[in-house]
Formats: sequence, C-alpha cells, structure tokens
Amino acid sequence: MDIKQLKPAVVERNQYGFWNHPEWNNYFETQLKNTESFSTEQIDELHRYFNIETARVYFESDADSNLFNRFYENQEYGAVLEWQPSKPDQDLSWFLTSILENSQGDVVAIWAKPKKLYRYEIDAEEERQAFERNFVECGGSLAYLEWNECDDEYGTYQPDWEAIQEAEIDDHEFDEMIMDRADRTTICLMAWLECAKSKTIPKGYVLVPSEPTDRQRHALAELLHSTNDHLAIYKALVATAQW
Repeated sequence: MDIKQLKPAVVERNQYGFWNHPEWNNYFETQLKNTESFSTEQIDELHRYFNIETARVYFESDADSNLFNRFYENQEYGAVLEWQPSKPDQDLSWFLTSILENSQGDVVAIWAKPKKLYRYEIDAEEERQAFERNFVECGGSLAYLEWNECDDEYGTYQPDWEAIQEAEIDDHEFDEMIMDRADRTTICLMAWLECAKSKTIPKGYVLVPSEPTDRQRHALAELLHSTNDHLAIYKALVATAQW
C-alpha cells in the first residue's frame, strides 16, 4: 500500500471517554479486522502506511490520584472522560490517534507524530546554547532552572531544587511559578529546534543555486562535448556549484 500521511483529527470522545481517529479506526477495521493482537510486522506496516511513529501514555500513571481512584476503585468511566492525556514528550507534533481500554483493562492514549522523511543534521547542544543566549537577551530568565538531558534532543528544563534550597526559598507559589517557567521554557526550546531543523539541508542533499552559475555553464559546455553520461553531468554541475 502507498503511504497515506496520517494527520490530526478533531477529538470527539464518547460518554466513556474513548475515541479513535477515523482513518486509524478504518485501517484497523479493513486491514487488521479488529483483531486484539498484532505481529511486529503488522505494526511496522501500520507505521509505514501512515508514515508515523507512535507512543503510549497510560491513564494509570498519567491521571491524577482523584481520577485514578474514581476509575479503579469506583468504576466511574466519567473519570476517563475528564482525563486529558499528556503528550509523550515536549515535541509539539504529537497528536492523538486513540483513547481506549485494552484487553488487559488498561486505559491508554495512543499518540502519533509524522515520521521525518529525512534525517536533519543539527547540533542540538549548540542550538540549545544559542537558544539560551537569545532567550536571556530577549528578557527571559533561566534563574533556578537546570537542563535535564535525555537520550535524544528532547530533554527538558526542570526546577533546580538544590539552588532553590540554597537560596532558602520556601514558598509554594514560587514553586508553582518555577515549574510553570520550566515547562514554558522547554516549549520555547522545542519550537527553536524545529525552526533550526527547517533551515537544515537533509542528509544526502546539497544546496545549489536556482540558476546555473558561470562556472557551471562552463563545466556543462565542456561535458556536453565529451560525454553522454547524464549522471556524470549532473554530479559535475553539483560539484561546481558556487555557494
């Protein structure tokens, strides 16, 4: 099957709080016949077909204690309806594909985001340092924040509780403010990184002028007299591009 890029849809949950993306639901009905277990190959094909990667967020670990108790102790499905699932990380491109109760009784939100067709080469650490310089110059504050490095570029800013303790700040409102600042600063950084990627040339590609340069025209004239190899001509034009 050809790739059909999955895109966000309006989330309209039922009375129990569950929902399926229409195209996602159609794929399961027509291609997987609504079976409850899938092979690794079937999941890989699902990801390939929709050009996405997915992640799960579980009600059990994501919902607050009130919603957790209402659902698991009192069997109130209204608690699921009130649950607003968190995104898997700070990447803004995540969108919901399903909120369901699986065969094990777990309530889970399935998130998806478009899979990058190209690998973009940026230095995440260098970009973060540039972001912080710009952020402070524009009036932002990184006071009492620390960077929490993850396995990928999507780390997060967190309150520097040790620095706060050393400053002898013991104020609940301050704690709430600094946690909110950490979240907002992380979101700003993620937007900065996405902009940096949009300006980056995908690996395996090069930047060439929209019109041939004099150097390219000269090289082309010489090549047309010596070869009919179109690939060689193309490579020579790329190699002689003036940046």
